[in-house]
Amino acid sequence: MLTLVEALSAPAACPCRCHETLSLAERTKGVAAMMRFDDIMRGWGVTPLYEPNAPELFLEAKMRADPDYRMVAVRDHACLYARLLGFAVHELIHALLGDPDAANWGVPWGLPYGVPEDLPVGEEASYLFPFNLAEACAWYGVGALAHAYFDVDWPVLTARDVGTYGFVGGRAVVAVPPGFRAVPHIDRQHDATAYYTRARKLEARARDYLDDGVLRDWCRELTEVEAQGRARRDTPFPDPADLATLEPEPPGPS
Repeated sequence: MLTLVEALSAPAACPCRCHETLSLAERTKGVAAMMRFDDIMRGWGVTPLYEPNAPELFLEAKMRADPDYRMVAVRDHACLYARLLGFAVHELIHALLGDPDAANWGVPWGLPYGVPEDLPVGEEASYLFPFNLAEACAWYGVGALAHAYFDVDWPVLTARDVGTYGFVGGRAVVAVPPGFRAVPHIDRQHDATAYYTRARKLEARARDYLDDGVLRDWCRELTEVEAQGRARRDTPFPDPADLATLEPEPPGPS
């Protein structure tokens, strides 16, 4: 299991080209932000996973559906700046909108492509709506919270150009954990028009919700949790600038 410092100490070239596009000062601020994120997770009693295979790690956790799971994967490829911080902030928003004391921030493991087996047929869309709206906030709000809390004024990245939603009514079906039933849903790739139309409406609602007052409340809560996590940390972090100066290893021979 990689620690944050271990991950930051072994930079590699990333698709975002962060070492080319971000200045040393910007990378230093990014490292400092990730250290603060790490303290926030510690404050909530959650272990962040920094291995660069978050989708696989999350799918494994999802199918186990362990109610006591206290980890969160936040790195989906080599990036240590724009995408890593974007992923981290996305998870912060899910936690702030959900339950930081529960597995998967309180989101049932079968969502968004499944619902509890005992949910009456016909109620799938209304059941999934609160998750979909929270996901829209976590997708749309990444840049705003990164700026408000970490003072990051360069673009942080989401996984895709749209959030991950469970829209009932399509033909796509995926495996879900025990205790859930799969819901035929609209697939982003196979029915892009229907998916994106619904997604943009959700994201417009998220934009209206995420005003300055919400961001202030979130920052206040994060400040308290970060202080708790910092107090529990056994080892001081190195100077962020020392890690930000490290250059990515050149790609090996093909």
